[in-house]
Amino acid sequence: MLDPPFKPDPQAIYCKDVLDIEQFSTVKGVELEPTDHDFYHKFATGSVPIPWQNEMIDTECFKELNVFGPDGILPPDLDWKGQHPPPPKKGLLQRLFSRQDCCGNCSESEEEPTRL
Repeated sequence: MLDPPFKPDPQAIYCKDVLDIEQFSTVKGVELEPTDHDFYHKFATGSVPIPWQNEMIDTECFKELNVFGPDGILPPDLDWKGQHPPPPKKGLLQRLFSRQDCCGNCSESEEEPTRL
């Protein structure tokens, strides 16, 4: 197995800028050097939007997905409040020992089917 190209130092603080550290940490006075900026720029952290993500938000291309029906009304098939929860599944013992009805394959005799 190959070693990863980068192993985070558990003693180091990784952030976008110094303001992130000052806002959430008791550590004060941290200054990042230009080499730090170059180093952090190599990693996509997911928390910092990249240009295409901003473009998707700015163009509002997903805005129509938030419109459900006429006048913005939620259709019945998407309304969770109006649906009843599914009945609970029977357990193994309940299925084994519950009263069983004839499946329709029995003969027309009046006899009660045998039960185990």
